[in-house]
Amino acid sequence: MFGACLGQPTEGCRTVKVVNGRMPISSGGDVKQVLGAALLLSWGCSSQPETSAPSKDASSELATCHREAVAYYEAIGSYPTLSTGKPAEDLIAEKCAFNPTMFHDMPL
Repeated sequence: MFGACLGQPTEGCRTVKVVNGRMPISSGGDVKQVLGAALLLSWGCSSQPETSAPSKDASSELATCHREAVAYYEAIGSYPTLSTGKPAEDLIAEKCAFNPTMFHDMPL
């Protein structure tokens, strides 16, 4: 038995029995059961559409980003090698993967 109010149970406090190392949070309730039910309910109500593979629009958008990025880095004299000595292609791939519209409105 465990006194829920530290020490002897008093009015407004109750004594609960610890079974198998678990102490119920309410009559017959269990934290894992409550969280499990909440997870199952939220899982079935996902508003995100399922995606299996990038669409042709996404690959086209990446190709456009790559062309615009190459033009930008050529215009500032940092293509094919950046001033840091690293290949511009590596940075272009990283930036276009992060934001495919990053170079759309770059001034040349």
